[in-house]
Amino acid sequence: KPKNTPPLPPATADLDKLKKCRQVIYDTVHKRTATCIPQMMQLLREDEKKREKFTPERALYAAMSLRSLFANVVASGSPDAHVKASLDFLSLDTTSQIFRFRLRPVPRSVEILEKMGYKLVRGYWRVTEPDMAMFEAAVADLSLEIAKMKPDSPVFKAVHKLVKANSDSAAKSFIGVLMACMDKILEDPDNTKYHKLKLKALYRKTGPLDGGRQLLQKLGFRIDDIEEVALLRLTKKGEVDISIIGLRRSELERSWADSLAARARR
Repeated sequence: KPKNTPPLPPATADLDKLKKCRQVIYDTVHKRTATCIPQMMQLLREDEKKREKFTPERALYAAMSLRSLFANVVASGSPDAHVKASLDFLSLDTTSQIFRFRLRPVPRSVEILEKMGYKLVRGYWRVTEPDMAMFEAAVADLSLEIAKMKPDSPVFKAVHKLVKANSDSAAKSFIGVLMACMDKILEDPDNTKYHKLKLKALYRKTGPLDGGRQLLQKLGFRIDDIEEVALLRLTKKGEVDISIIGLRRSELERSWADSLAARARR
């Protein structure tokens, strides 16, 4: 104890009150707000499995799109959020690709929007007075649902197959090139030169990989063996579906990280 230090005053804190305050803080942090997500996602998956042409992607990408949408709502409540940005974060344009291609084809997604307080106003789905605790919980619940669906994802399966069948360095190089190519498409979707990937360039550092062709196809490319290129699939109207490219790009990176973690555990 340093010299000339005055003696400490007798303890005056009410320990019982401190314990109660601590418990309140703990309960506030750890208490989960109940949301409609678990029940609605269960119904959504059941509906999708009844479709004549079932694809696990449809439910997964609807969930990923909803999570991104709700995360924007949470971000709008940040003290640093700009007023106009906050208003944009609370709205979803019905003409957007996310709504047209990811949510509207999955009716339960629209039900989830309504249950979360969204209303259709002049071509926009809007939530005017969001319950932030509810939206934060919905983001967490959707993350859990996405994790459940992940193993059935075509991209996830293709990535794990490629990683298992090839060396780490070859898989890393190939996936890195694919992510860079998809980034260019996302940055400049109207530039047609990014819609065509030369297979020789893709395999320049690695050579053909076992599972590489399948991964390209699951990411939305069509292989032309005569021209030796991978062509980006467009919508029926000839559009670049930015929403699904962004989702697949995100899933590619996430699946790659997951496969590395799985390998490290073995």
